[in-house]
Amino acid sequence: FGLETTTAAVVTDLDPQGAATAAGIRAGDLIIKAGERIVRSPDDLQVALGEHHIGEPLIIEVLRSDERVRVETTPTELRDAA
Repeated sequence: FGLETTTAAVVTDLDPQGAATAAGIRAGDLIIKAGERIVRSPDDLQVALGEHHIGEPLIIEVLRSDERVRVETTPTELRDAA
């Protein structure tokens, strides 16, 4: 396959009404890139999201069943879980 990735941010849970769900990100996806930042851990993903402006489109690259998938999402403010 030619891809050498040993770590990524694994999607385990999604907000059914969230931007990631609307973009087509699924539980089990491995997030390997967010914008121009390589994602090797959940911390890398948090940094990438923190650097990105809310309301502006962001390209997320995921591995899904040995296939690279690019999705566009528009990050929003987090809603209260209460």
